[in-house]
Amino acid sequence: MSPASKKHFPSLFSFLLLTIGLICGTAHAQPQGHTADDTAATLANASLKEHEPFIRRCYQLAIDAGKKGNHPFGALLVHKGKIVLEAENTVLTDNDFTNHAEMNLIAEAARTLSRQIIPEATVYTSCAPCAMCTATLAMAGFTRIVYGVSHDALNKRFGLKGKSVSCPALFKTMGMELEFVGPVLEKEGLRVFDFWPEKDPHAQMLKKQARK
Repeated sequence: MSPASKKHFPSLFSFLLLTIGLICGTAHAQPQGHTADDTAATLANASLKEHEPFIRRCYQLAIDAGKKGNHPFGALLVHKGKIVLEAENTVLTDNDFTNHAEMNLIAEAARTLSRQIIPEATVYTSCAPCAMCTATLAMAGFTRIVYGVSHDALNKRFGLKGKSVSCPALFKTMGMELEFVGPVLEKEGLRVFDFWPEKDPHAQMLKKQARK
C-alpha cells in the first residue's frame, strides 16, 4: 500500500489556524524571514506527527514480513485512536500473490469487525497501496488511508520506470472520495526494503524491469 496532489489533510483546528493566519497576513506584514508558506508547511508537518507511531508500527510489521520470507509491507487499522487490527504481506508463505498486507487487513476486518467501524477507521500502510488494494479498500468502504512511502519513492528505490495509479484518482473513478495522507517518515520507510528476501522471484522481476 504517484500519490495525487492531496498529499495530506491538516486537522480542522490546523486548517482554521492557517486560514486565520492568512487573513491576518493580508492586513499586517509578515515578520522578516517568515511567510504564509512557512506557516502552512509548519502546520502540515505538525498534522503528520500524530500518524508517526502508527506508521512506525507498519514499518515493523513490514520488516517482520520480510524476515519471514515475504514482501516487506505492513498495514494496520486504527479506530478512535487505537489499533484494532494488524496485517503483514504473506504472498510467499501463503503462495498467493493477492495476499498483500492491505488485502489481509481487509479480509480480517470483514471477518471480525462491525460494518459501522469500517467507514470510521483509518487504514495505515507502510507504502501507498497498489491499484488492487486501493480498489478493494474502496469496495470495502474505507475512506481514509495514511501511508509511509509514496509510489514515486518506491519506484525510484527499485529503479522502476512509468507512473503508478493514483489512489485518490482510482477512488474517484469508483464514485468515492478518499482522504489520502502522506508520505509519513518516508526515509525510514525506504530502509524497510532492505529486508526484501533475496530469493524472492518478484525481486528478480524488479531487477529486470529496472534494467529496461
